[in-house]
Amino acid sequence: TPVGGNVFVTSDDSTVVIVASSIKSAMDKSLFDWRDKKAIHFKKDQVKEFTLKNPHGKFHFVKDGNNWRLTKPIETRGDNSNINAVLNKLEYGRIKAVAAETPKNLAKYGLSAPAYRIELFSGLEKARSGVSFSRLKGNKAYGKDDARPHIFEVDSFFVKPFKKKLYDFRDKYIAKFNRNEAQRIKLLYNSELMIFEKDSSNNWLLSTGEKAKNYKISNLISNLNNLKAQQFVDDHPRNLKKYGLEPPRGMVEVYNDKDEKILVLLVGRDKNDDYFYAQVPELKAVVTFKKADLEKIFPKKEDLIEKPKTEKSEETEKSKGEEKADQ
Repeated sequence: TPVGGNVFVTSDDSTVVIVASSIKSAMDKSLFDWRDKKAIHFKKDQVKEFTLKNPHGKFHFVKDGNNWRLTKPIETRGDNSNINAVLNKLEYGRIKAVAAETPKNLAKYGLSAPAYRIELFSGLEKARSGVSFSRLKGNKAYGKDDARPHIFEVDSFFVKPFKKKLYDFRDKYIAKFNRNEAQRIKLLYNSELMIFEKDSSNNWLLSTGEKAKNYKISNLISNLNNLKAQQFVDDHPRNLKKYGLEPPRGMVEVYNDKDEKILVLLVGRDKNDDYFYAQVPELKAVVTFKKADLEKIFPKKEDLIEKPKTEKSEETEKSKGEEKADQ
């Protein structure tokens, strides 16, 4: 019987004592409440590489500093967010139930040929650990850690990060660069060339000497960094002409203060009404971007250049200054 935050307990009919209700709550827990609910034990910061096999293929990821590289089925920069989501789920996700303690038939649980298989390689010696998951059955999937005998259950949210395709695991922002290193920018579009260079005061000037709007050039740099590939059309193109990339319709080149190119972006023909072909030669792949991105990376000259002050505007500013002085 509860008494405030306490309860009565007895070991026989003659002796009754009062104890904290938390003790009774602990005694009421089931076996599952007490057991370890992690799907697999590992330390995320020690994972040097890992593989994921799912219905879309087999993927191999390798840590490169703070970033991830995809090495199979292709070699390219990885999407850190989607790759880390796999490890985060394994580290922080929890099982919902134990289906069998010592199963004799893995096929019964869809684990003899699992839909999802993850192998982690950790530490300097790249020690291997692994975990498998079945296909979803309703909102439930079965799983098994290589190091322990029991089969557990997880929900659909647990396996969601494992279901991604190649597109999801690769870096889509192929035109990104360190904006602080940008010293000179060349924009060539439909045979019209503009060259912008930053002076010692960090102001941007057109090669003709006209002053550019700094915030517009800053927006241009942001737009380049935020260009998102909508589709990877050809990872190993042999004929760039069919994409309108040889010669290209447009080109962006960004240089640092050592006159080294830190970005080259080629713009090809339209694929359809919504997308156009493009390539960063260093990364080889031909991709598509949204047509709306064209005007973001090739703005009109008049939108980028400061308008020269007319005599009338100078007189207006002068009169405003005189009025302030009289006051």
